[in-house]
Amino acid sequence: MSRHPAYACAHHVSHACSLLTSSDYKYFKQYKFGDVTGPKPSLWSATMKAGGPIAGAETLMKFDAWTEVKGMSKEEALTKYVEVVVRHTVDNNREEVLLKFVKGAAAAS
Repeated sequence: MSRHPAYACAHHVSHACSLLTSSDYKYFKQYKFGDVTGPKPSLWSATMKAGGPIAGAETLMKFDAWTEVKGMSKEEALTKYVEVVVRHTVDNNREEVLLKFVKGAAAAS
């Protein structure tokens, strides 16, 4: 996990709320790993790796989404990732998850 506080917060909240879509996930991948590399997997290989046709299709959608942000800087990807998580958190009335994390992080420092 990254030591950047904004990333840590967004990552915690997104997992606690399970709110990220495949298209939002691209910012996480771009920040954490940089540009997507390698060829797009086939539906068959994605299905076998993910364990089923729906999970395989989701894997391909995530790959396509990550490809959309190729060349984006890590800092810009982090900013977009945090914006997406905060927007989803507020839109779904889950501010308490964000506040709980921030209070816990503040108490730990």
